Amino acid sequence: MMKRLLPALLCALCLMPPCSAKDFFPALADGSAWQMDIEGLGREFTDARFMRVDAQTLRFPRQKEIELGSLNVGDMTVTFDEESKKLAVVQASVYNKGDDGEMEKKDFDALLASAIKGIDAAMGAEGKLRKVSKRDTGVKLNARIWVAGDSVVLLEAAGSGSRKAFTAEFIRLTIGPDEESLERGGANDAVRRSALKGHLRKEDNGDVWIEGVPMVDQGQKGYCVPATVSRVFAYYGMDGVDQHALAALCKSSGEQGTTMDEMESALKDISRGFHMRVNELDKGGLQEMIAAYNATAKKMKKPQLSLYRSREYDPEVLLAARAAKPAQLRKWLKPVKKAIDAGLPVLWSVQLAFPEPGLPQAGGGHMRLIIGYNEETESVIYSDSWGADHARKEMPMDKAVAITMYRYVLRPTR
Repeated sequence: MMKRLLPALLCALCLMPPCSAKDFFPALADGSAWQMDIEGLGREFTDARFMRVDAQTLRFPRQKEIELGSLNVGDMTVTFDEESKKLAVVQASVYNKGDDGEMEKKDFDALLASAIKGIDAAMGAEGKLRKVSKRDTGVKLNARIWVAGDSVVLLEAAGSGSRKAFTAEFIRLTIGPDEESLERGGANDAVRRSALKGHLRKEDNGDVWIEGVPMVDQGQKGYCVPATVSRVFAYYGMDGVDQHALAALCKSSGEQGTTMDEMESALKDISRGFHMRVNELDKGGLQEMIAAYNATAKKMKKPQLSLYRSREYDPEVLLAARAAKPAQLRKWLKPVKKAIDAGLPVLWSVQLAFPEPGLPQAGGGHMRLIIGYNEETESVIYSDSWGADHARKEMPMDKAVAITMYRYVLRPTR
């Protein structure tokens, strides 16, 4: 249903006359926003840019066309109800280290205080402290909630360390028509492993894939690891642990991304608290990949690589080094098939060594999800955390094997 409505929004946003910035907070505060459908939102913001996250959610990157009271917000996502087609939830980033860079504690505290003051004014009431369990979000939160009229506003902030060694993580805003609309799943809401097989789909063309893995759009920051892991958490029913919370746990950087050591340590730590087990499918990595590449390049009398020039792969050499034999493909597919058949997506760490049209990242390390396979066509079905256009894609299996560094499965223990 939403797919049919999205072109209407595109027309409303792009074809109507441009207008100056408009404050969205009054309509959210008095509840009138919850009567807007997707075309109504288009009329409200005629010149705003947006990206489609999934069939029901749009992401508006930081821009001048939309204001939220006195708050200077970055990315804003709006989600519509599938049945009523009306606006259901608005989420906005007041600050996150991935998009906005590092911030000292005094500046973080000042920004948080300013946000609270601005929401107090917009809602006509003071917010109340709200206790949030770390088991629901993965990180310790400073949360405050406002309930006024037909709207509820939740402000959450996270930072860690002492004043001298403080890391500002995020300040986020969630607005809905009632408290129930703001609820997110935590550790106690995780689905049971036996229920996951119900998401498996088998097509006549041989495709075997997992349906219903939620999309997260990481934007332009290097959050592929936390964004991808948060999709698995949401698929398991724990959507309270978002990419920004996981970025804090993984010590991710918006520019440098996430190191494999930090990621592995974080996966093990968070899995214990969320009734999951981490299964590592590969023990290779970039060094092993380069070693195999160079051994083959030497035999083929072609240039070798160093770790510092690892983006300059010769596709012919890489395929010959890592995926030339049928046994290599069968060995690689075996654990993938087992996981997918059980309804478990596979975290897939790769080197982007082959051209992929429309990919926002040109090369280097990246994490994505394997969500399916096709033995007949020898292809892999995968997904990237860059919005709806990257939700389901396919790649020949030999290329998938060649670019693989690590693979992990987060497996519910219940």
